[in-house]
Amino acid sequence: MRNIFCLLLLSLLINISCEKNHDDENPENTRKDFIIAGKTGDDVLYTDINPDWDKYAYGLSPDSINVDVNQDHVADISIRYSTSSSTSGYTVQTSVSAYNGAYFSPEPINLNDEINSLSGWINTTSLLAFTKIDFASSDTSVSGAWISKQDKYLGVQVTEHGRKTYGWIRISIFIHPETIYIQQVVVKDFACQKD
Repeated sequence: MRNIFCLLLLSLLINISCEKNHDDENPENTRKDFIIAGKTGDDVLYTDINPDWDKYAYGLSPDSINVDVNQDHVADISIRYSTSSSTSGYTVQTSVSAYNGAYFSPEPINLNDEINSLSGWINTTSLLAFTKIDFASSDTSVSGAWISKQDKYLGVQVTEHGRKTYGWIRISIFIHPETIYIQQVVVKDFACQKD
């Protein structure tokens, strides 16, 4: 009886170890739950903005770029450059907003850093950079996590087919002291995980 039990147990273990794991056949189960900032390649939907979206001017009317990170023909993120002037001063700001259930990570992300579920997601309009020039005192104040950041990445999270998908937008924000601290924003390219 003991030998029969041992043979049955051994047979069961062999069958279990020899069975093919069907979950490995489903690409949805093997897809990574992150993207690397700046990554391009076969598993990424990549878009180069050509020419770059570049805003830099005194008195420029507000302008924005809508980014469809996952290329589903629906805007996910809007980056807005705006200026305002009064008799006492001049302000320039770059802000970001999320649309259609998208989220973004407002802190600049470095090249090759991982963008994933822990990236600090928000979906409310946020200032990336703010500059104010006081005409009376000639003082300039600047604030925002993106001040003087070059080629950093804004993390983006969208939901596709009930699953979170991650992407990035490469942005540079310069403050030019030689032109009384006018702010310049450049949006260069973006990418998202392939479905």
